[in-house]
This record gives sequence, C-alpha cells and structure tokens, in this order.
Amino acid sequence: MRIVSTVSLFLVPAALAAQSTQISGIVLDSSGAAVPAALATLVNQDNGVRRVARTSSEGVYAIPAVQPGPYKLTVRKDGFRSIARAGFHLEPGQSAHLDFFLEVGQVDEVITIESSMPSLEAEAAAQGLVVPPAYVSRLPLNGRGLLALLELSPGAVITPVRNPGESGQFSVNGQRANANLIAIDGLSANFGMQEQLPGHALSGSLPALSAIGSLHGLLPSASLQEFRLLTSNGPVETGRFSGGVLALTSRSGGSEWHGGARHFLRNEKLDANDWFANRLGSPRAPLRWNHFGASAGGPVPRAAATFLFGTWEAFRLRQSEDVNILVPTLEQRTGFSARNRAAIAFYPVPNSTAITPPEFGVHRARVATGASQDSGGLRLDHAPGARTNLFTRLQVAPSSALRAARLATRARTIACAISTTRRPNSRPRLVSRSRRPPISTGA
Repeated sequence: MRIVSTVSLFLVPAALAAQSTQISGIVLDSSGAAVPAALATLVNQDNGVRRVARTSSEGVYAIPAVQPGPYKLTVRKDGFRSIARAGFHLEPGQSAHLDFFLEVGQVDEVITIESSMPSLEAEAAAQGLVVPPAYVSRLPLNGRGLLALLELSPGAVITPVRNPGESGQFSVNGQRANANLIAIDGLSANFGMQEQLPGHALSGSLPALSAIGSLHGLLPSASLQEFRLLTSNGPVETGRFSGGVLALTSRSGGSEWHGGARHFLRNEKLDANDWFANRLGSPRAPLRWNHFGASAGGPVPRAAATFLFGTWEAFRLRQSEDVNILVPTLEQRTGFSARNRAAIAFYPVPNSTAITPPEFGVHRARVATGASQDSGGLRLDHAPGARTNLFTRLQVAPSSALRAARLATRARTIACAISTTRRPNSRPRLVSRSRRPPISTGA
C-alpha cells in the first residue's frame, strides 16, 4: 500500500494574496475637463459589499484588489448629475476600464445604465477562456472536475498518465504539463507531490492531485465561482511559467441565505458496450459513478459585512478493467512432467482468442477497481470598511484509490488561506489619457 499525505498552509500578506482584479477610469465633464474629488462607489451585487474611491486632480479613479463578480459602479459629484453603470461582471485577473462623462445638474438625479457588456481591457493582451458559474453547474462535465472544463479551451490538451512517476495534468500550446500556474483566489496552488520511484517528492510546479490524479481536491465544483484559463500573453507576474495560467475563484456567501444539493451518476446500464468487449463476446463492464454534495452560504447573523459559505462534496467510483494475461497453452499443459504440472495448475487456463504470440495463451480477466473522495470547505469573508477586505478559506480533501494491481493509494490535501487587503490612500495618476469615448448621461 502506498500512502501520500500533503499538508499545505498559507499565511500570506496582502501584497501577495490580493486578487489582481481591478477597475479604473477617468471622470470628465461636458467640456472634456477632468472632474477631481468625484466619489466612485463600487457595490458587489451578490453581497452588497461597497468599495469607494475619489478621483485625483486629473480625474482618475482606481479600485484595486476587487473580488470577481457582478458589480454596480456609481459616480457622484456636487453640481453634476450622478451616473451609475450596472450589470457588468469583473473576471479573475481582469483590469477593467470604465470612463464617465458627467453633465451639469442636481446630484440627486441619477442616470442608470443597465448593460451586460464586459468592461474594456485594452491594457492587457492575454488570450484565454472564462467560464462563468452558471456554465459550471449546467454543463454535462464528465467527472464533474476541472479537467473537463480545461478541454473547452482552444490550445489545452489533457495529458494522461502513461509512465510510472508521471503526473497527469494538461498541456497548453504544446508546453510541458508541469509548466502551468494554478492559482486559487490569487494564491499559487502549485504545492503538490511528484512521484519519484520508489517514493514521492515535493514539487513547486504541480498542483495537489487526488489519489486518482485528478484536480478534484483543489476546489469543489460547488465552490467554484469562476474559472479562467490564459493560454498566451499572460501577466508579468506569471513570467516564470511558460504554459497556461489557470485562475480559480472560490465562492463566497451573499446577502441572503441560499443552499442546494446535487447528485450526478453514471451506470453501465445506461451505456453501450465497449467495441472491443463486443468483439470478444464480453458483457458490459460494471461502472458505478456517484458524485453528490451540498452547499449553503449567506450572511453571518449579528455580524455586519460578514459572509459565510460552506460546501461538502464527494464521489464514489466502482468499476472494473478487462486485462489480458499471458498463460501456458493447453498443449503446453499436457507436455510437462507431473511435478511441473502442479506448478502450471496455478496459472488460469486460456479463455480468449485475442491475437498473441503463438507460444502463449491468453486468459482474459475482469479486475475490480475503485476510488473515493470527500471534500469539505468553508470560506469566511469580512469587510470592516470600504478600504479593507479580509477572507479566510479552509478545505480538507482526503481521497483513496484501488488499482488493478491491488495497489492502494491514499492522498490527503489540507489547504488554509488567509488574505487581507487594504487599499492605500495614495491617489492614482494619469499616465496617458484614454481615447475611448466615456459613458455619457445622454440618450
């Protein structure tokens, strides 16, 4: 029996843990002049957390370290009509840019623009795929894991395990499978174990894999808020990785309590038989896959701006593999002496007509295999002020697998992340004025 245990603890400062998602822009008046000291208020429409910023003397505002999600941005200034942009969504690692054009009027007059158009991101040339949470819950993903989502991105190919000591992951644009960066909530998740016969070694280039070599232990599907894979032209902070950049965002509680339960299954009675099994006259191999879980999240009672989200997810896999074993032929069994026949009797008799070397027979057998995993996690968010965010996340994901060679593998991943972000009081400076037309209050 082979036992693998991985324990990872993250205690990181804000500069390293903060999400790189941010939003900035310029506020101008009707003459094209900058509007200083205008108040920009960014509100998360899931939990109501507010972030505020004031424009500099050049009319520039910037709100860094923003949690990905749906937002509403409102700009106010005495002597001007207020303008609000609602219905836009910030993605993980996105540097969004929104400009506003204020017109003279009463500050109580609010013009609201409802639009689901993504914010412009002209400063970044990264290419990749973003999967929103609605797609994660609705797509018929095989195994309900991250590897099934990776196959949706152009340039990404799943790399199965072929040799002992090799870890199966994914390859982006032909790069090595261990050249990818995987980050959860802005923190690197490349803290896994790498098989090196006869043992294991820590690796800074691999994620924490489950006992079957999957990514189920990183983040349960119910806890996945957003999935983003950059396949080329990644940000400068990921320069030491030549492959893809996989950014995962965990889900946080909202302003109201919501929960749910789910169960996905696969059964051999719902599948067609394998072509090779049909050719050899073998029945359908047993396949029992059950993936189930529950999750709930909402505000913490008697705690202002504090939200909790918890999830538990598990899968149970029972299946079998057809293997071909080379055994002595029936003619060879009768040609041995009585003493040798006693030893040959331990070999099973041939029962298959599969193509083999003429000096051997083939015994086809069905070997039972299986795997299981339980993954539980909690995330606690707290916003003590408009300039400070704090969250902590704890996840435990033990797993085990029974292989065809009767070799059992166990893995346990424990991850704890604590992050605090405080926006400095420094004012943003205009480097180059954008030529994009700002949002106007006109028709």
